[in-house]
Parts: sequence; C-alpha cells; structure tokens
Amino acid sequence: MPDLSKYKFFAVIIHPDQQMSFGGTKDPCGLCSLQSIAKTGGIRNEKYSKMLCEFLNKQLQIPPERQVKSMHGLHHFH
Repeated sequence: MPDLSKYKFFAVIIHPDQQMSFGGTKDPCGLCSLQSIAKTGGIRNEKYSKMLCEFLNKQLQIPPERQVKSMHGLHHFH
C-alpha cells in the first residue's frame, strides 16, 4: 500500500458489493473519485492516480485496466 502518512488529511470510502459491469464483464472493477482542496492538476493528478491504482490493485485485487478515476478540485470555503 502506498505511504499516505505524509498527507495531513486522506480518507478512503469504499462501497463494496456494487453491481458493476466494465468492458462487458462483471469481473472486479473500480470507479474512483478523488476530491481535493487546491491540490489537483497536472503532475499531482498523475501521482494521485498511481497511488489509487496501486491501492485498488493490492488491497482490493482490482487490476489497473479495470479502474476508472476522476479528479476534482474543490473550492475552499471559510
């Protein structure tokens, strides 16, 4: 599993046992949505995508080719 200890806040929410079909099969697959406050874009997205890919593959046995990821920057409100 990637080392997430250097990040101040990091949460993973998993919704198991969902009915999903990907590429015409019901083999394990994952749909990820990463939301971050002012920490997305460019090289960061590549880094986050790699971390998510490794996590899903190692912890949940979802191969990289059966993963879809989306990254969203959130506005910070006081």
